[in-house]
Amino acid sequence: MIKYVIKQGYCKHCDKVVHPEVPETIGNRHFGVRFLLYIAYLRYVMNLPEGKIATLLNDTYNAHVSVGTVVDYFKKTAELFGDEYERIKQEMRDSHICNYDDTGQRVDGENQ
Repeated sequence: MIKYVIKQGYCKHCDKVVHPEVPETIGNRHFGVRFLLYIAYLRYVMNLPEGKIATLLNDTYNAHVSVGTVVDYFKKTAELFGDEYERIKQEMRDSHICNYDDTGQRVDGENQ
């Protein structure tokens, strides 16, 4: 995991708080594509539930992530990989040797 220390400043010309762009981030999220791929690996290859993924990341990398952050990245994975993501999930469901839990949970008061 790469940690960037970002310093923000104030622009007198545009009257806004500005900060440098962080390479490899996804949208306005704090973590990048490597993080996204790593948690996807932990979930779909290692079969870890979201709570254990968050615990592993916090204990190993001091990442300060919640289960909601992990779930948000799974949603982003589905968005980025689209049909291929759904195809892989379906293959896992159809497999007789793969245990897949697609149980939802509540995040910010909404079922996920």
